Parts: sequence; C-alpha cells; structure tokens
Amino acid sequence: MPFQVTQNIATATSLSVTVTGTATHGTDYTFGTGVTYANGTATVTIPAGTQAWTQLGFDITLVDDGASDSGETIILTIVANSAFGRGSPYVLMITVTEDSGGPTYVISGDPHVGEVLTLTRTIDDPDDGVQTEIISWEVPRDGQSNLQVQDGGTSYTPTTTQEGFPIRAKIVYTDGNGNNKIFYTNELGPIGSARPRVVSIKRQVPTSTPTDADSLTWRVTFNEAVQNVDAADFEVTGTSATLVVSQVGSTNSYDITASGGDLANLDGTVTLRFASGQNIQDVDNVALVARYTTPTGTNQPTYEVTQDTTPPRVASIERYLPVSSPATNISLLNWKVTFSEAVRNVTKEDFMVTGTTATITNADFLNGAYYVRAEGG
Repeated sequence: MPFQVTQNIATATSLSVTVTGTATHGTDYTFGTGVTYANGTATVTIPAGTQAWTQLGFDITLVDDGASDSGETIILTIVANSAFGRGSPYVLMITVTEDSGGPTYVISGDPHVGEVLTLTRTIDDPDDGVQTEIISWEVPRDGQSNLQVQDGGTSYTPTTTQEGFPIRAKIVYTDGNGNNKIFYTNELGPIGSARPRVVSIKRQVPTSTPTDADSLTWRVTFNEAVQNVDAADFEVTGTSATLVVSQVGSTNSYDITASGGDLANLDGTVTLRFASGQNIQDVDNVALVARYTTPTGTNQPTYEVTQDTTPPRVASIERYLPVSSPATNISLLNWKVTFSEAVRNVTKEDFMVTGTTATITNADFLNGAYYVRAEGG
C-alpha cells in the first residue's frame, strides 16, 4: 500500500492501518520487512528526517496456499492519529487475482526454407482465456541476441537467412485477470535448405499419345541437381514393362524408359509415377518428399497404348429434324452423325454451322450415333 507524507517528519512517527477483507493474514498474504502486525492492525514507522512528498508503503506478499484465492480482498484503512491528519483517500482495497497457469502453443510444419510453419494455441489460459496476444517469430543465434524475423501472424515461411538456425515463436499476451505474460514455444529446427521439387514430367519418345510404340520414355526434370535417382524410385501402372533410368548429360533431367513385358501387344493406359519408397535427395542430402513429386509445370505421366492405329471416319451425316429440305419456319435444326467405329471425346465444340448465325447447342449420343442441334441466331 503506497502512501505519501506531505510535510517534513522531525521525529519517528508510527502509522497504523486496520486490516480487513476476505483474505486471511498469514495464510493468503504476509507483510514485508519493517511492518508489524497484531490483532488486525499493521504498523510501520516513518523515520525521523523523512522529507515532505516522500512515498512510503506497506509491502504485501501473496502466499501460495494451494487454494484458489481469486476475488478475495485485503482492505487497508489508515488509523486516525493526533500527530498527523489523514489525506484522501485513506482506504485501499486490494483484490487478489490468482494466476492459474498459462496457455500452450506449438509450432507445426516442415522446418525447411520455403515451407509454411504454423503456430497453434493448443491449450487456452485457464484464467478466462487469452484476451490479447502479440506474436513474433524469433531465431535464437549462439552468441547473439534473438533475431526477430517477423511480427504478427500465426504462420511464417523461413528464408535462406534463417537456414542452419532454429526458430521459435514469442507470444506476449494478456489473460482474463489483466495480467501481462510472455510465452516462448519450443524451438523447431534447425531450418534446413529448400527441398527439391519436380519441375516437369514430359512424354519424350514418342511425344504424342495414343501410340503403338513398344517402348515409352518420359523425361523428368527437377529444379536442382539431385542424387540417388534409379529405377527403384519409379513405377508404371497398366503394364508389366520394366524401367531403365538415365541422366540427360549433366542436367537436372532424367529419362525413364519402359519396355518389354506386355507393351508390344498392349491396349490400355500406362502411367509413370514416383514409388512410395523413393529416396531421391539433393546434393545437400535434403529429401524429395511426396508433395513435391507433382510437377510445377508440364505433367504428362500417361500414354494411351493401342494396337489400333487407323483413325476413325465419319460414316454419315443425315438430316434428322426436319428430315426434308428446304425447311420453313423452323427455329432449330438437327443432324444425325454416325462414325465408322466407337469414338470418344465428342462434344458440341467439335461441330460448326455456316450460312446462319445459329449456334450448336447439343451433341448427344444415342443408340450408336450423335445428334447435333443448331438453334437461335
């Protein structure tokens, strides 16, 4: 309890306060050095020679008694004394707020350059929760003060300047009792270099599909030099062919060739993919992970292999509705289109009409033929 004398004190003078409230002296709190307490009264001596406007006080220490004391009060009232007058106010009420602990925050994510790290509060502050919080990300460096790399936000993406160092989050927050606190997460890292990625998978030989080729070659390109690339890092589906891998010169590209097996007589879809147990790494031994095996650019992992290399033909185009010509007072026209064999990928965009501003609105398959409609215009 602070108090201030407003005149010079020539001789030592006792100042007493009555102590009331719901908190219990000795169990919930004690007075500090220089304060005597007896029968609900605490007394302190103002030393002789104390100058006017000096601030003094009763030191109070809260005691952890294992029980929740939040909301309990300590009320101090200055006792009237003929040696001095009481100023105003002369009553002070202290309300106890007990800290029941703090929240828990964790950082998740892959500690590498370019990856997103996320801060999550997994346990809230038990004292009515976290009311406000200020988040900063820090890199603790040996022999240096902590380097603050970003203010605010629950996510952070490390850059090359943090490579080789751990990272943590610092949270300055206020709990439900109005107490300001600081929390540091555990360190994550050290931050590794950026992970290698697949840039493209292209059909190399042949370059087009469908094909009746007896061997198929894809070219896989990475964004940086990699190592440990062999046939065990890849697999093909839709065929019993085997794989051979060769590096393209000294580049970051590799040719993966499938041959043998049933390819010579195959009718079906053949797809190249990375094996689940692939162990490709960059030259810094940073692993290629599954999420980066999907190319950032061209992605042509599939060949359609067929023994039928004769293209389909249009067998007939017949007027359907109306079936006669010329036609008058007609708002739409329909044709029946038949092909020499089963076809696919037929849409209205595959047709056009001339001599009118009408548009093709339908190309529907029914009983072996496509029915094409023009209307409007």
